Amino acid sequence: MKKLLTGLLVCVGAMQAFATQGQYYRFENEEGVTVIASSIPPNLVYKGYSIVREDGTVVKKVAPQLTPAEVEKRDRELAEQKKREQDGEAQRHHDEDLVKLYASPHDVEEARDRKLVSIQAAIAQNTSNIQQLKLKKERFETEAAARERDGQPPSPDILDNLKILDTQIADKERDVTARQQELQRTKDQFQLDLDRVKLLYSPGTNESPTTPVGTSTRAPTINTSASAAQVQ
Repeated sequence: MKKLLTGLLVCVGAMQAFATQGQYYRFENEEGVTVIASSIPPNLVYKGYSIVREDGTVVKKVAPQLTPAEVEKRDRELAEQKKREQDGEAQRHHDEDLVKLYASPHDVEEARDRKLVSIQAAIAQNTSNIQQLKLKKERFETEAAARERDGQPPSPDILDNLKILDTQIADKERDVTARQQELQRTKDQFQLDLDRVKLLYSPGTNESPTTPVGTSTRAPTINTSASAAQVQ
């Protein structure tokens, strides 16, 4: 090995004065041939290189520069890993909250039913209010029609009241729609919580408030190495 190094160093003897004493660069040149020299051309740094001693011992190894596609893949994997870690932490906190709130799946069902009844009552109340507002609107429309039959335009008061009622009806209808959406979201969320609590309290389960379902306690490691700048 020492003879090989000596032979290769003869080719670059003119540059040896610039190398650190006893250390050299090992890299591939533009033709793909491995070269050992006292310096490395800046345009070849991206391919990676090693710093070696005369006896061939590697002092430092710099990985090749990542391609744009490799950088994109690395960043995507990092983002996915971070999301898994965040999701796992969020699940642990949620499990702890569930155990504090509910002593059994039955408690979840009771809480769900109370919440649903409350939302359904609000929907029923708004629906009733809409019907009453529509009845008022019909009375004003009847008055306006009677005036028109008598050859008179609707009074300003009738027109103002009709406009106010239209606004109130529209507001109540939007509220009903929002409450109906809230009702479905509440059902969905309580179903998730119920399933989770059943799992947490299931006899013999390995799950606990500190071990989320399907979440490893050790996230995979992703290589984030990239090429260093030109060695000085």
